[in-house]
Amino acid sequence: MIISHKHKFIFYKPLKVGGSSIEVNLLKHCGPEDILTGSDIVEEQQRHGYTHRNVFNSDGITHFHMHTGPELLKLITQNDWSDYFKFSAVRNPWDLCVSYFWWCFYSPHSANSISRLSRTAPQEDDDISTLRRKFAQFLACSADFTSGPRGPEGKQVIVDWLARTNQEFHQDMDYVIRYENLQEDYENACVTLNLPHEKLPHLKSLQRKSPAHYSAYYDESTYDKVRHAFCTSIQEFEYKFDDSEMHHNLVSPQRVEHQ
Repeated sequence: MIISHKHKFIFYKPLKVGGSSIEVNLLKHCGPEDILTGSDIVEEQQRHGYTHRNVFNSDGITHFHMHTGPELLKLITQNDWSDYFKFSAVRNPWDLCVSYFWWCFYSPHSANSISRLSRTAPQEDDDISTLRRKFAQFLACSADFTSGPRGPEGKQVIVDWLARTNQEFHQDMDYVIRYENLQEDYENACVTLNLPHEKLPHLKSLQRKSPAHYSAYYDESTYDKVRHAFCTSIQEFEYKFDDSEMHHNLVSPQRVEHQ
């Protein structure tokens, strides 16, 4: 998340929507009093200067989190942000869930985790049927979300938690950047803010080991799980499922993700 008092904007960062790429460019225009939650990945901090600024309260406790949402911000600050331009980002939920699937096993935070050895962990040499089976197991799993911007949230089904935490970032926004149109929508936001814009960097691009199109991961059951969990986003942003590969072992060319 970035709160820029200098330019009067708030950028809210949901999970797996290209938010880090957006923030790396926006932070170049921020002033010393602006709030930058930064990255907790060392390589991003060192290479892009993507570090936090002004995130602690007077007791030295973290006051802002990189995924702080609109409702939590109101509770934390009790400020009136009505004169700030508020924007966020969104992504096709079926694609987002596949991205999060890989991220959970191959993010820098899981580098030394035994989770990579679990039977659910996707592997680079898995065929499509194996990936589809593992993905179905992953979506149905419950996880204990012991830490996060809202504090301990207990045990929840992963797909339900992911949907709820992402969809709350689209409330009361002045603008929402679509992941599928990331560069152009980012530039449109910069024009509104009267900021210079440049090409977005590629961050977190190494986690997704398979070039398979997201639709190849789904069967009717997993399709319905995501459709039900993300029904608000799907309806609001008119997302459609590309089912051209739903029942075929086809792959699309390797693509680099913005995360």
